[in-house]
Amino acid sequence: MEVTLKGVEQFELKWFLVAVLDLLGQKDKLRGLRIPETQEEHGQMIDILKETWGAVDALREFVLELVREGSARSDPPKTMPPEQAETWRRLRSFDIRYFVVSDSVFIWVPLDGSGQAGAVYHTLVALAGTELAFLSLGYPLRGGVAVGLASDSVPPTIYGPALNEAVRLESRVAKHPRVVCGRSIENYLQHLSQRQGDSLDARFESLMATACRGLVVTDSDGELILDYLGSEARGVLNDAEGSGVLDMGRKVHEFFQSQIAEWNKKGCKKLVERYTAASRYVDSRLGPDRVRP
Repeated sequence: MEVTLKGVEQFELKWFLVAVLDLLGQKDKLRGLRIPETQEEHGQMIDILKETWGAVDALREFVLELVREGSARSDPPKTMPPEQAETWRRLRSFDIRYFVVSDSVFIWVPLDGSGQAGAVYHTLVALAGTELAFLSLGYPLRGGVAVGLASDSVPPTIYGPALNEAVRLESRVAKHPRVVCGRSIENYLQHLSQRQGDSLDARFESLMATACRGLVVTDSDGELILDYLGSEARGVLNDAEGSGVLDMGRKVHEFFQSQIAEWNKKGCKKLVERYTAASRYVDSRLGPDRVRP
């Protein structure tokens, strides 16, 4: 039988921000399933499938909705000259694409036009909001984010070094519930912040690149991670009373502590260490006096 490679002639490399989010523990639930022999076992399998898929689908929809909210076109300031208004709208909009495989959500944003730093910013905010929300509900979430070359010329997938790096960061570097941002993010933001000129494009890119830096922080092991409880994230994600992020942060702390106790009881030193590391970040952001209401 002859093997034919289809679609490869369409390949076109572009710059993308690529993120991979993985709901931990879902595979373990599926791995324990066996072919049902009774009606009761059949019903139990259906319940587990509904539960696991529901969590993954909620993850996909939640992060996409946050990105859509951030990238929604807004009216330019009334004081802005008409010739700059269209530039403003263009810089405020970008495209986002996704693909779901098992318990993982792959998200990518093209960075081949103006407003690139804005696209990165809104995506990082969405990822931070998603990480905070799911952890506060007791769903351990791990991820990787990278900027690099890839191709999405053959929908609905993306393929290339940027995807490979995001997957590596999630699967090999993150280790515990956190979203690791590759150094490619830092280098890319450095590049955008050094743009010269006084045009609206240049000023927008520089401003958003600076804001992006406020969404990442160096963790205790030296890895660059999404700072979902940092000041920049709190300023964007807080509710009108300013208590939303703090309340969710406390729930994340409680969840991590419950996992430490559970895995310590089961004698799993590896997971105890990993949840302790995750809890260390939360405590550093909330502080000992703010962990408790």
